[in-house]
Amino acid sequence: MPWTAGANAWAGLEASTVAGRMMEGMTDGSIVLMHPNAETVQAVEIVLDRLSGAG
Repeated sequence: MPWTAGANAWAGLEASTVAGRMMEGMTDGSIVLMHPNAETVQAVEIVLDRLSGAG
């Protein structure tokens, strides 16, 4: 199954921008493509906070 949302963190974006891009394509059961870097780690923290706040 292909990914449904991408972090695009390889582009040198700030973590908040990466998190926003992740959230745009995310639905229940999404598979998110992420690259291993500091911005992605920070973006995941932001996304988890947003998702937990949304229930």
